[in-house]
Amino acid sequence: MPLVSCPACGASVSDAAPACPRCGHPRPGASAARPGARPSQGDRSAGWLLFGILAAFVLVVGLLGIGVYRVVQRVGHPVERRPEEIVDFVDSAETESRRPPVGGPAAGRTLPPDDSTLELSAVEVQPELANREEVQANLSRNYPPLLRDAGVTGTVTLRMRIRSDGSVDTGSITVEQATHDAFSQAAAAVVARMRFRPARLNGRPVPVWVTLPVTFQLAT
Repeated sequence: MPLVSCPACGASVSDAAPACPRCGHPRPGASAARPGARPSQGDRSAGWLLFGILAAFVLVVGLLGIGVYRVVQRVGHPVERRPEEIVDFVDSAETESRRPPVGGPAAGRTLPPDDSTLELSAVEVQPELANREEVQANLSRNYPPLLRDAGVTGTVTLRMRIRSDGSVDTGSITVEQATHDAFSQAAAAVVARMRFRPARLNGRPVPVWVTLPVTFQLAT
């Protein structure tokens, strides 16, 4: 006769025995061979524990993979956030009312002495920014990091003297208004590197005072 283990005490008994001779469990052979027997509580606990460990492992591996991917993407393709706008110098509000008459912009005027500087409204040809791309790059380099990271934008209004050769007299730069103090020094550093096609009067280059608003604005 084939032997089976008693499901109650584990003793070896005949599969045809009506009861276990050790513990008296009825029909130990039928109980041991019964299909679909429900696993014990210990087996179920061990199964859930294994499943939980496996799920946690998969989650950790997935998060690490996403983190590594983002780092690789950032290193390989850095996101450039740079200022996109510089507002060209503008004449003061009184410029229109002080423009020379149509009958001759320089009529009755003489060139100033070499050491004098004209107001913008007094010249025939206004200065024109010549190194726009360099200025854009300087705006990006000089953008205050804390304000950039916080997404803060702003404008600084400067007054300065442009020499007759188109260069900026850095000693003449003054801040008239700023939306944030941290932008003031940055804007001054930017305009110091500007180069202009000089203002002209009677066909000759002349030094001139200009008021220049500089805008720090993040790319969208």
